[in-house]
Amino acid sequence: MSMHHRHQQRLLRLYRGQQQRHNRLLAQLCKYTQDGNMEQLYCLFHEYVSSLLPCENIYIALKASQKSALKIVYAVDGKDQLSMLSLSQEQLMAGLTGMVMQTNEPLLCGPEQFAQIESLGLATQVGKLAHSWLGAPIQIEGEAVGVVAVQSYKGQKAHKQSNIALLTSAVHLLSSELARSGRISVHNKIEATDKNQISTLLYQARHDPLTGLPNRQMLLERLEQAIAHHKRHTDHQFALLFVDLDRFKRINDSLGHMAGDQVLIEAGERLVNCIRRNDLLARLGGDEFVILLDTLNHKQAAEEIAQRTLQAISEPFNVEGCSFQIGCSIGLAYCHSGYHHPEELLRDADTAMYQAKTAGRECYITFDASMRQAHDQAFAMEQAIRQGLKHGQFIPHFQPIIDLKSNKIVGLEALLRWHHPSEGIKHPKAFLVTATDSGLIVAIDRMMLTEVCYQLAALPPEQAPMMAVNLSHRHLLHPAHVQSLLSIIDNSGVEKSKLLLEFAEADCVQMKQTAIDSLATLKQAGVHLAIDQFGSGQASLQLLQQCPVDFIKLDQQFVSQLSEGKRQQALFRALLDLSQQMGCELVAEGIEDAQQQKQLTAMGCRYGQGFWLAKPEAHLAKMFAVDNVAHSK
Repeated sequence: MSMHHRHQQRLLRLYRGQQQRHNRLLAQLCKYTQDGNMEQLYCLFHEYVSSLLPCENIYIALKASQKSALKIVYAVDGKDQLSMLSLSQEQLMAGLTGMVMQTNEPLLCGPEQFAQIESLGLATQVGKLAHSWLGAPIQIEGEAVGVVAVQSYKGQKAHKQSNIALLTSAVHLLSSELARSGRISVHNKIEATDKNQISTLLYQARHDPLTGLPNRQMLLERLEQAIAHHKRHTDHQFALLFVDLDRFKRINDSLGHMAGDQVLIEAGERLVNCIRRNDLLARLGGDEFVILLDTLNHKQAAEEIAQRTLQAISEPFNVEGCSFQIGCSIGLAYCHSGYHHPEELLRDADTAMYQAKTAGRECYITFDASMRQAHDQAFAMEQAIRQGLKHGQFIPHFQPIIDLKSNKIVGLEALLRWHHPSEGIKHPKAFLVTATDSGLIVAIDRMMLTEVCYQLAALPPEQAPMMAVNLSHRHLLHPAHVQSLLSIIDNSGVEKSKLLLEFAEADCVQMKQTAIDSLATLKQAGVHLAIDQFGSGQASLQLLQQCPVDFIKLDQQFVSQLSEGKRQQALFRALLDLSQQMGCELVAEGIEDAQQQKQLTAMGCRYGQGFWLAKPEAHLAKMFAVDNVAHSK
């Protein structure tokens, strides 16, 4: 049986199960309609809507014919039920109910939206103002004959955009039964085919269109039920597996999105075979899947399923004649009494999944509270960085680059510092990881380069030194980023030859052709280039061959090991000779004492920098106010 055929069969089974559920509902609705028991009909409808979306407060307003008055025929409301039942047609038509009747369209409204509606004179407040109000018209032959509205008050769960389609589909079912009952004046009855269309719409609203798996909406519903059940029966244990495919983007980039879709479909089928009959597998979107492991007798069962999942996804995929492996990373989160909302458990499983990514991928990691603390700290740091960017708190401090023989300043390096309003000066070590992970490092770098160019342009031309600026490799990944850097330099009026742009060795190790082309563009524009922190443990000679650099800045750790033996010194001499043959200058970083300076000078190293030679200074102009010589100890 082909993969496509198996996929169709599975979709058919899922659809039939959903269809049977709706058929049972329709049968009950038909029974109450035939019996004329409208109160039971409305109660059953309320129960059904509650299975689709938050429905603590609901009312049904209806008119029997075009000429009859609109009135509330059913209401359950914990805050305002008595006054709701006594509302007149005039009052109903003056509020949001009347607005839905007049527009014949569903409406989702919160306090802010209602304030705008009221200011335009489209509706007035009737009864207690809801925190979230969602209404859909009851339509007979396209005409609005009533409204079903669900509302939540402050402290209750607000409705989402996705709930509009769910409520509209449910109301369509009610419209069918009301038309069939003869209690509403109509000329034509809704046929059975319309009911099938409604069932299809409901199915589509809760399932992923690509894989046919349950979507986020259905997952959250099931999670909410599981959490509620756990609170009533604490011995009922369940867990969540957050599965993210590794290296999936490469498939889309290499083979195209159609091939990527085939991989997602097959991955879903493999995951179905890993779970038990009472578990739920959902696709959230992209390459993310979530497994709800219901009714766990012991934690080992969840770990076994996680292992099966890793094994299943690690097997080769065969698409369009290509065979490849991708793997997956999994976050595992167990239920406990502290969870009150589905999003909380989903969030923690997601956090654990990212820990698995950080740990090397193709593994699973179980969530613990320390991860949440680290995640919250990173989130707080990211928000603080955004504020820092907004208020211009990232500034350069300047450290001289010294001619080791003459002790003269031959250049400067602009070191990134964060002038935090309450914590003072913060070094990059405290925030660089978060800035890089969030992508904010690009904005920080642009702010730094702009400030450096501004200060450099303010110096007399004869005093302006070469200025080194550290940049993230992210600037090299897109031509637009490179042009942005060049625009900053051009707008400042600084000569490009006065700038030395540095990129860390660790970022350059697996440099793609796009990044190499970006370096060439910068080089052709006239700026100088450097590999920073060279020799920190990841570099290769191929890196020097690929990158058109003018300077190699030797890592502090490498410099500190020169006194440890002849092998390290021989390697240093080889690098010095190689840099000279390639037309590059070697700069020793992190010189900490006189002995290191003396040794480097004796071995032929011309340039260096470090706290021993000169400490960073916040004001560029001050460095040239006295002399141009480093004060060596």
